Amino acid sequence: MEHSPLYLASEVAALLGCSLATLPAKWRRLNRDHGFPRPLPGNGNAWSRYLVNEWIDTTDAERDLPRERRPRRAVAIEQQRQALEARYAGGMV
Repeated sequence: MEHSPLYLASEVAALLGCSLATLPAKWRRLNRDHGFPRPLPGNGNAWSRYLVNEWIDTTDAERDLPRERRPRRAVAIEQQRQALEARYAGGMV
């Protein structure tokens, strides 16, 4: 099955881990602070699938994404941090 070249607002909200009601505010903040793509002209309800996926893969806004959507490097860094915290906190009394 081929994917549409577009993400609808409901899909973008799911990718960002927010509701449709909070999507406009989250989009404005992510666009302003981290360069999240704008909706396509003439249709404020659709985004380029390519641009959104590219942003997710390269963003510095990992904390704004659900864990399963974070770039692999961010997940690896988080796992390493947790392992170090467990290792060093376990030895402290």
